[in-house]
Amino acid sequence: MADAQTVYVDDSGTDGKSHIAAAAFCVSTVERWHELLHKWNKITDYAGFELKTFHTTEFAACRRDHLCIQCQRGHTTTRDHLWQRWPEDKRKNVLCRMAKALVKHVEFGVGHSYSKADFDENVRNSPVRPALQEPVAEEYVTFAIQQCGGSFAEWRAANSRDDRLKFVFDSSSPKEKKDIARVFF
Repeated sequence: MADAQTVYVDDSGTDGKSHIAAAAFCVSTVERWHELLHKWNKITDYAGFELKTFHTTEFAACRRDHLCIQCQRGHTTTRDHLWQRWPEDKRKNVLCRMAKALVKHVEFGVGHSYSKADFDENVRNSPVRPALQEPVAEEYVTFAIQQCGGSFAEWRAANSRDDRLKFVFDSSSPKEKKDIARVFF
């Protein structure tokens, strides 16, 4: 699979309290993913935290004057989220450097999001759904993943790409895994 494209799939909105569902694809070769990891490790070493504990959502949400949900609930502390104590210019610098490295090393990226209410009204309960020739996701996040897959397929066709693909999914519930398999396979 060395010459394959690796597709990292991440999602958000699986929490029942969330009103929004979202998914994103980041696609690149194994070689370019290794280069990105090397660059990110240099950034995190310089900034003083470990990449294995880094989550963009927590990084963006956890500040001195506003703690992330994990810190509010006592699941994490400033020991886990060192950036909580950083001045705003350091936070911005680290995030910008990581984003620039991602853009440099990723060949294709796409994200789709929508409200769960819109999905219920316009997809799940659509009167045309039974007439469709293709499967449509049942789960909120799976639908966002399906939309990313469609955008990725269009990009591959437009760029005459037929590389083998390896997918790496964020953790998914058994129900979502079954829905993903039904929609894609």
